[in-house]
Amino acid sequence: MAAKYKSDVVSRCLSCTRRWAGDTCRFLGVRWLMRRNGVIEGVSFVKAPHPGAGREVTFPTEWNIPFTREHRQITMSAAVRTLLPVLKKEKQHIQDEKIVYRQRETDCRASCDTCMTSTFSETWMCRTCGREACKDCFLRIEYLTMVKHDATLEEAIAHQAMREKHMITNPNFLTCLKRSDHTSSDFTKVTRFVREELEQAIEDMTLIREQEEQQQESAFSTPELVSSASSTDSSGIRTPTSTIGFDGSSISSRSTSSVSDAPKSLSSHEVPFYRIPRFTTVESVSHSTFRRLWGAGQPMLIEGMLERLKIKWDPDYFIHNHGNTSVRLLECQNNIDGGRMTVAEFFSTFGVYQGRDPDRVQKLRDWPPSADFRTIFPALYEDFAQAVPFPDYVRRDGVLNMSSHFPTDVLGPISVCFSIDGERFVIDGLVFLGPKMYNAQATHTGPGSQGSTRLHMDMADALNIMTYASKTPDGSDGCAAWDLYRREDSEALRAFLKAEFNFDKHGENLDPIHSQLYYLSDDLRHKLYAQHGVRSYRVYQYPGEAIMIPAGCAHQVANLSDCIKVAIDFVSPENINACEQLTKEFRAQNIRSAWKDDVLQLRSMMWYAWQSCTKMNMGDS
Repeated sequence: MAAKYKSDVVSRCLSCTRRWAGDTCRFLGVRWLMRRNGVIEGVSFVKAPHPGAGREVTFPTEWNIPFTREHRQITMSAAVRTLLPVLKKEKQHIQDEKIVYRQRETDCRASCDTCMTSTFSETWMCRTCGREACKDCFLRIEYLTMVKHDATLEEAIAHQAMREKHMITNPNFLTCLKRSDHTSSDFTKVTRFVREELEQAIEDMTLIREQEEQQQESAFSTPELVSSASSTDSSGIRTPTSTIGFDGSSISSRSTSSVSDAPKSLSSHEVPFYRIPRFTTVESVSHSTFRRLWGAGQPMLIEGMLERLKIKWDPDYFIHNHGNTSVRLLECQNNIDGGRMTVAEFFSTFGVYQGRDPDRVQKLRDWPPSADFRTIFPALYEDFAQAVPFPDYVRRDGVLNMSSHFPTDVLGPISVCFSIDGERFVIDGLVFLGPKMYNAQATHTGPGSQGSTRLHMDMADALNIMTYASKTPDGSDGCAAWDLYRREDSEALRAFLKAEFNFDKHGENLDPIHSQLYYLSDDLRHKLYAQHGVRSYRVYQYPGEAIMIPAGCAHQVANLSDCIKVAIDFVSPENINACEQLTKEFRAQNIRSAWKDDVLQLRSMMWYAWQSCTKMNMGDS
């Protein structure tokens, strides 16, 4: 496209200038070139969708069980809580008479060019280079480039110093074209909403909100975890005190993950910890118990997964079925590339500790790394899908998994898109959300250990099932040591990590948890507890046990033997607020340097869930 007006005075966009493979013109479908006698005399931007603009997307029609009115009510209520305030702001945003209309993208993930957060509402576009900015980044541009004519000398010097500091940490933040910098006046407001559609959604959502407020108990009220079978410790968290759950659910005879679950070599080194509810079977956990615990951000453990899996997920299976596949490994201790080897070579080391370098802990993570699990391992995918606990939440097609509503022909948090002879296809499969396998050799929890997975947070809720563990080097039953931290302890964790590792040297915008640089070994856990009173849910996960991790709970893992695990992320109605908070925190990481894409696209996910539910015909009057 750029060649058509290379010599003209009309500016070319960022994409047409740099010509990256796969990049498309930023002004495509947004800017019109006005010509007279073949000569470009000016440009114009699309102010409203033209007749026939856009296309209908295809929403899913099948879930793991029939989708009922109750499921629709829960889904729509969750969408309202997330979107109604956002849409009301967008309604104000589009009042600008210069607003530019951009059709909602379906074959790419639209994101802010600075912070990489997905763009859903309230965005601005540079009329010169086509860069798009979210509201937060635009306000930052506005602040950095403002000229305050009545500023004192001290104010002017301080503002310039602040601008220079910002440009050091993010030198391309203000860059436009031809070595010029952006100013806020270069930007125009953009919307992806049709006005009538937006106003109707706000009206319908407001009605649902008013109806819920009138009800004595909202569909999403989460009662305090108070019952005759619970007690409150000094931290305020309630934990089961008997072998009976909150409403009769059966808790494991192992009780609540006490020191007795730990390998003998660790029993005398325990740091005070919270006890995690540990249930004997999936069937023993009632729906009300799950929602109470889950809505309160409570991790939990469910036993009995091996009996639900029909395939034996062990080294022999992968050696026999995928042994010749070449894979790339990670060195856990140094967090560096561990080179390549075949699946057979890697899994042949499991359980063989003689001659192994204790400082070399190899890990096959996020397997398969970029392809869809269902495509690469169809039999394992089906086995996993049939075995997971709480399938209404966890399965990709779960009726209460908010991501299950993403249109099948839209590039979502799952999809790989391609076209053949002009016909567009989207590979169905949540590449980002999983499932993925995590296979790692044994390490330890003592001083100097970097664990198997360092301290981090997932963007969404997660389920992790251990399918195999070799014996430990001392012959004990194999397991993995997990530490899961409460959401409310996150700031204390950050403060501890910053002080302990002099983290501020990495820059003020980096987060010591999200950077995933550290593992809290036993001595550091002791120190954390002594200084801040922070303790984890210490859990020893054995084969056949599933751990449920709510979004926003920092966690780390150390395999105490060679282990095979499979995990999946999902988005539950109860934890959308936590997901949204994480999106904001991840955005802050991208301000300084490219960190990771906002592949979850939470607000777009909620919008599609809303649209999916409103289009369902359930015989409503």
